[in-house]
Amino acid sequence: MKNKIITGIKRILIGIGVCTGILAAIILAFGLVVTDLAERHEFSDILPGSITHLALGNTLAFAVQPDGELWSWGMIIGEDVMQRGNHVFPMGIVDIPGHVIYVSTAGSPGGHGEDIFLNYAANNYNHAMAITADGGLYAWGVNRQGQLGNGTYSFRPRPERVMDNVVSVSTEFAATIAITADGVLYGWGDNNRGQLGCITTTPFSSNTPVQLMTDVVAASNSHIHVLAIREDGTLWGWGNAAALGVGIIMHESEFEHRSFEDNVHPTPIKIMEDVVAIAASTANSFAITSDGTLWGWGRNWHGWPGNGERGVVPFPIPIMENAVQVATGQWGQGLLHTAVVTADGGLYTWGYNIMGQLGVGDRVSRNTPQRIMDDIVRVFVGRASMMAVDTDGRIWTWGRDTLAQPSSAPRAFSGNLRPALLLDGRVMFDINSASD
Repeated sequence: MKNKIITGIKRILIGIGVCTGILAAIILAFGLVVTDLAERHEFSDILPGSITHLALGNTLAFAVQPDGELWSWGMIIGEDVMQRGNHVFPMGIVDIPGHVIYVSTAGSPGGHGEDIFLNYAANNYNHAMAITADGGLYAWGVNRQGQLGNGTYSFRPRPERVMDNVVSVSTEFAATIAITADGVLYGWGDNNRGQLGCITTTPFSSNTPVQLMTDVVAASNSHIHVLAIREDGTLWGWGNAAALGVGIIMHESEFEHRSFEDNVHPTPIKIMEDVVAIAASTANSFAITSDGTLWGWGRNWHGWPGNGERGVVPFPIPIMENAVQVATGQWGQGLLHTAVVTADGGLYTWGYNIMGQLGVGDRVSRNTPQRIMDDIVRVFVGRASMMAVDTDGRIWTWGRDTLAQPSSAPRAFSGNLRPALLLDGRVMFDINSASD
């Protein structure tokens, strides 16, 4: 009876949020300014309970609660959304049967009943995957490259189960990779640079899982390459040749435009040893070794790997020490930003900064790590925003102002230039989890 009452209260809150979201969407569609919803409704009142996991997409955020419910909120931006302009997503529950423990998203897939606004006319990159406590993997969103892994290329507005026995998942643009409990890595979706471990005369995609490697404990993917850590701590990579850190150098004009055969390495190649954490972004890669050293390599035309220089970095180079987590995001083609948490709780950011996603107080890009916060245990990186959790369980957010963070700035294309408090003392996840 108690659970039914709690569920009823949540549904009422959702209804209030839907009405508010519809009004905001109408105003935004006509190009008017809408102030942040958090000015009128306390964020903590809309999202009840604690949080065990967070994920950031393009302009949507996800939060998992201890009871396994998955909540999402934010905004879809763009005139290509059914020709309706921008749309504010109110806080809502994503309908997934089972107890959700983890979610990964590429873009802004929505998933709680806003069907009409989700099927992008010209966007392949909005999908999400969630893992339930029984190992089920659920997928929803855009599916033009088969990135949902459900055997079709059809859009799915609501989650459907596509795999079992899954312990980890990573999404990026039109591709997905997942690790099962027996250490097998699978991939599906786009294969434009041999990410699925094979090569043909023309790029292709797969709408069903393809086995890529065994004995895998962690993996990360971009839309052009895959990184995987095996049980022995070795790091392997395949896909775009210049993103693998094995000495391939190519001119900027060649990076995305060389022939398919010349630009790929579909067979896994060993990159490093003694690796404990990784992050793959478009043409860039990062790895943390057991001694806490952060290494970076790949495309560096704008200084994004963080070494303060430009050009292509063909082999792994040390960036900083005492790193415990690294995460990356991408505003546009080659416009990357990175965040690192260190052992002393420091949060460092660098890269592209057009929306203030670095949290440094301005919109000027940086090519070396900048310390912006202390006492941080985890950072989450989206397309143009970031969230961080501190030692007291508080959630901070900054960057593009589309995630209902407390701000007096207009929502559409503004942002918090420094971290702003979103929720106070609500996070209770295992900070040692290696899933992020």
